[in-house]
Amino acid sequence: MKKSFFVSVLVVVFAVFAEGCGGSKDKSSDNIITGFSTDNVTWAISGNNVTATLCKTASLNLTLTYTAPKGATVTPASPVTHNFANGSLTVTVTAENGKENKYTITAQNNTTPCSE
Repeated sequence: MKKSFFVSVLVVVFAVFAEGCGGSKDKSSDNIITGFSTDNVTWAISGNNVTATLCKTASLNLTLTYTAPKGATVTPASPVTHNFANGSLTVTVTAENGKENKYTITAQNNTTPCSE
């Protein structure tokens, strides 16, 4: 009887320890850009497209800063400098569970002269 009781207690202790180690904790699926900024540029976010239109002679060589949920990783890492005259930038946000979300970031000049 003592041996059976000891084995039962041991099984319960092991089960409590295994649960307390977080082995069954779900990983986050959050894979979105939660913040996005560049000095003096207004960005429009529509789904997975992020766009900006700048005045006629403004530089398209911009430094972007963006954030993602805790535990997610962003590639390329923020801040990143990109010359949009050479094309768009793809940013990938990967959640803790490995699920990816890709954003296409584009900036272009319009025909409006820049104010001095």
